[in-house]
Amino acid sequence: ADPANASLFDELRKTWLGIMADQVEQQLDMGKEWESMLPKLSGLHHEKPVRSHPKLKRKTKTKPLKRIPKLPAVVPESEEEPEREVEPKVVHMETASLPLKVILIRASLIAAIALILLIPIWVAYRYFTRTEVIRLTASDEVLDALLPDGSMISLNAYASLTYTEDFGKTNRDIELNGEGFFEVTRDSLLQFLISCGSSRLEVLGTSFYVNAEQVMGNMEVVLVDGSVSVYFENERSTGKSIIPGEKAKLIQADKRI
Repeated sequence: ADPANASLFDELRKTWLGIMADQVEQQLDMGKEWESMLPKLSGLHHEKPVRSHPKLKRKTKTKPLKRIPKLPAVVPESEEEPEREVEPKVVHMETASLPLKVILIRASLIAAIALILLIPIWVAYRYFTRTEVIRLTASDEVLDALLPDGSMISLNAYASLTYTEDFGKTNRDIELNGEGFFEVTRDSLLQFLISCGSSRLEVLGTSFYVNAEQVMGNMEVVLVDGSVSVYFENERSTGKSIIPGEKAKLIQADKRI
């Protein structure tokens, strides 16, 4: 250590001890004594900082440090990374599948709406395209009548037959219940067909006597002139033809002629 500083420090130590002793006796103001010592210390230059007494607090104003802006780092040219090619991202859009319950509900609603719309159309179609049914019924006497195609019929008591209003135009089909005698006008394009249950009597032009039992579906035919064929519905290949003077009977129960 510097001898000059050592001697000065020794002198200050003695002075400080003296002040402390006088303070106890005379109750001196330590703040003023410290201020009186500062001029003596102003000329002192040394590397070590002067320690203050722990009981003395020196208030000093500290200036806040200025924040130095951070400069961007300079990358040498040799260390610069090559530019990377950015690959386009392919986004896969997934279509959300509807639950089966929702699909069934929607299908039911569509079907219900379609049905509601079709019912009035069907009713209107049936109303404007309906075919009128004509019925002939004999009382307790024989009924003679002329059919639209020119054929003559004679219905025995309480017998009846029905045909549609387009009889003779698109068909010559009749339903018979009871006994009757027919003189059928020949028509090579439209066959004359008598039905009773599943029994069928088909003619082109002839005269015959027929007895049809609607309840049982049986039919008995006696041919007078021409030729006729008898068979059951959807079984025409198993039918039979009769000639004048012959009789045929169709038993619906066991499909027998």
